[in-house]
Amino acid sequence: MTQISHSTAVYARTTPRPFAETLEAVQEAAKAAGFRIPGVIDLAASMRKEGIEREPYAVIELCNAEIASGVLQVNPMIGTLMPCRIAVYEEGSRTVVAMALPSKLMDLFPESEVAGAAKRVDDALRGVIDAATG
Repeated sequence: MTQISHSTAVYARTTPRPFAETLEAVQEAAKAAGFRIPGVIDLAASMRKEGIEREPYAVIELCNAEIASGVLQVNPMIGTLMPCRIAVYEEGSRTVVAMALPSKLMDLFPESEVAGAAKRVDDALRGVIDAATG
């Protein structure tokens, strides 16, 4: 519901919806937008195994194989930034959904051919976050 900005490289929104409901909503919106979800990392559970307690925090890994394939053909090193990730975590009474913008990450690679693909992924994942938090 509320857009927050930590920098121009991050897109984040908050919602009053509970963490678990928001996590599910992000996954459903991602699938509807054509992304596959290779994994969900429960960082809070991993930390708990080390004796560290924190509020719920998960990272959803997302991939659009068609776009990823094209980008990797331009420069296989871009795979070091894949898959895309969306973080979902509790912050007080709200849930935050955030991502690093792929277009900003692509600034690490000078190939102009990837700029259009990165912008398409930016737009698609902003839509995923907006749908899940709206």
